[in-house]
Amino acid sequence: MWPKRKQEFIPEIKHRDLIDIMTEYDIVHKELDGLCGITMFTPCKAIYINTYYGNTEKRKTVIHEFLHAWAFEHGVDLREKDVQKLEQIFYEKYYNES
Repeated sequence: MWPKRKQEFIPEIKHRDLIDIMTEYDIVHKELDGLCGITMFTPCKAIYINTYYGNTEKRKTVIHEFLHAWAFEHGVDLREKDVQKLEQIFYEKYYNES
């Protein structure tokens, strides 16, 4: 069962978290019918990124799917609306900096 989450939870993601996800998950770039991306946990760990979209959308999708994987690996309850909100926060942090 997922642990209870705090309101307005913004995870502290470390560089090693990114490395661990990239080490444990296959990162697959391919055309996906109607999806920007998807994270699979079984039977294998994989993150799929749709090659159809431009770089901005692909970057947002990478952030989004990474958050799903991170939450799964850390036992954190992140609902889809939470992931969407965090995706925007992290995208603005990394790509709209001065």
